Amino acid sequence: MDQDDLTQEIGKHIKHYRNEQKISQHDLAERSCIAATTLSSYENNKRTPSLYTLAKIANALNVTIDELYYGRYDYTSTQRLTPGEEIANAVFVLWKNDSLNLERYNEPASRLSFNSYDHEIHHLIGALNEIRARKDTYNNPEMFLEEQLRSAATVMERLYEQRERILKSSYNLLK
Repeated sequence: MDQDDLTQEIGKHIKHYRNEQKISQHDLAERSCIAATTLSSYENNKRTPSLYTLAKIANALNVTIDELYYGRYDYTSTQRLTPGEEIANAVFVLWKNDSLNLERYNEPASRLSFNSYDHEIHHLIGALNEIRARKDTYNNPEMFLEEQLRSAATVMERLYEQRERILKSSYNLLK
């Protein structure tokens, strides 16, 4: 999927979920703390939102970032992504359309806090940038890319599970 396809899909999904919930563009823009004209440009495939903006829109619509990228997940499918795979895929898609890169990710004003995922996301973006820069030197760049994404997803899955265990134990302490 190239950047134009991605832009169209994100815009289509934002509009779909907004209409599904019977929310006006103005109300969604207000809930997301963005300008209504900016939201309109996303829905009309003129611009692609940054990860930060996409997270605000997803939060306002009460959907996941993945749902804004790919649409509603078909839960009847036997191939369900783990949370680690979802995170790694979201980072990859944002990186692929230049909405997320090391320079932008390191800017304090635009940096989202991914908490325990920060280091792995930073590492993944660095690896993706290296693959892009040295693409011609790899025998099979697509396979190398898949290995990097799979490795990052595995680490992020461990971090996710660790976070869930901590949250459960904290919850149990509060009982």
